[in-house]
Amino acid sequence: MFSTQFKNTTAEEIAAAIETDGYFSCEGALTPEAIDRIFDEIGPLELQINSNRLTPVVNGLQTYFNQYLAASRTAFDLVTDERNIALCDMLLGDGHRIGSKRIYTTRAGHRMQWHTDNKNLKSTKQDMAGLIFIYYLTEPNGGEFQFIRGSHRWSMDIASSDLTDEYVEKNHAKDIVSFAVPRGSVIIYNTYGVHRARPITARGMSRTSLFFQVNKNPEDAERMYLDASMLGGIDERTAWFLGIGQPATFESWPFTSPQTLTIREHAMLHNLMQDIMAKIGQRADAEERMAMLEDLAAQFREKSR
Repeated sequence: MFSTQFKNTTAEEIAAAIETDGYFSCEGALTPEAIDRIFDEIGPLELQINSNRLTPVVNGLQTYFNQYLAASRTAFDLVTDERNIALCDMLLGDGHRIGSKRIYTTRAGHRMQWHTDNKNLKSTKQDMAGLIFIYYLTEPNGGEFQFIRGSHRWSMDIASSDLTDEYVEKNHAKDIVSFAVPRGSVIIYNTYGVHRARPITARGMSRTSLFFQVNKNPEDAERMYLDASMLGGIDERTAWFLGIGQPATFESWPFTSPQTLTIREHAMLHNLMQDIMAKIGQRADAEERMAMLEDLAAQFREKSR
């Protein structure tokens, strides 16, 4: 699953880099074969209608698949790797657990502010220690991750968790590190660090990444779906890391509804409706027409949940 270079990097070396700079990175840490398996196991990262499986959601120009741990054995093994837990032990102490996770695609036109991740879903800044792991599953295509080196030391001195481009350019331009690195690369960083994804400007381009956040406070977590077949043989430490038997106090991010869809998804729904209405028009039997209309209504009810 991991490249030789990444396998030969110890948790102590990763921890030292994060303590000094606020981040650690390794190019090509995840093998192409592992990336391909993850994509095969999770299925298409597209909006789906009335599907009886774990499926993605859409929030503007981003598509999120939050429950990938229940869909991909490869991703499950990646996240629960012993070195990850050892690293979190070193930097966060006892009691840490996975707080959130997602595989997400960001398309051209999406804009992310410079920000820190030590906050809740109301964007309220908190003394919330944690580590974030990001693996590029595709090339970044101009939307690479950026981090302000050393910002984990001073970010709590600023009132807001969000910083403007102008402020960053004026005060911290020399410390910006851009990770325009190949797919499979990993960045692990302190939640107090100031970061963003560079906006993708090339039309039609996107970036897909695997993300998980580990929080020091075990109650700072979203609900998690797991596949029971993957849990055989896990030890008590890994079970705690996954949050098994623990409360989860955070709502899942992002918040989604029909209003968070873009014209792209609305066009898909429009085409679906046209196809169904065309089929209805070809049927003479009134009872069958009514059944098809009820089927259409059910699909849209499912979509609106």
